[in-house]
Amino acid sequence: MSRKLVERTAEKTGIVYRAGEMADVFLSTLTSEYMSLLQLRAQWVAEAFGDMSDDEFRNIMRENFDKWVEQFHVIEKSSAGSET
Repeated sequence: MSRKLVERTAEKTGIVYRAGEMADVFLSTLTSEYMSLLQLRAQWVAEAFGDMSDDEFRNIMRENFDKWVEQFHVIEKSSAGSET
């Protein structure tokens, strides 16, 4: 926060963190393949969910959370099974 990368605000729903005024400048200096893919995914999230209200977004998370947890457990089990 001291570098203006993140802004923190208190709202009715709790503490909210947002990109600060220097976040875009900082992120543009990162050039790894991972960072490029992360930026693409962040853009997709913003486009897919950016116009939703907090309640709409929470409902989607609730509807899908169990499915996602189950998928991660499958990945963990298959990774654990490959260890020797």
